[in-house]
Amino acid sequence: MAGARACPSCSQTVVPTGPGPIWKLALVGGYGVISVMVVCSSLLGLGILGMLPVLAISGFGVLPPLHELAGTPPSCPNCGKYMD
Repeated sequence: MAGARACPSCSQTVVPTGPGPIWKLALVGGYGVISVMVVCSSLLGLGILGMLPVLAISGFGVLPPLHELAGTPPSCPNCGKYMD
């Protein structure tokens, strides 16, 4: 098996599973959404004062889960421990 390593926890030879490339693409898309939100909010003028809480909550809610899912280290499929 290509890429197979011995797991330090369960001592079995496995291929570590990590996040798929789609999560990294989703992270780039998340930054794109935030960029569009900033550009559109700059066009609102003083209307931004009413929209600021909505923009802040939605912006802060998009990126942290995507960073967590895209940056998860590879793990053992048998025991679930991280394999660095």
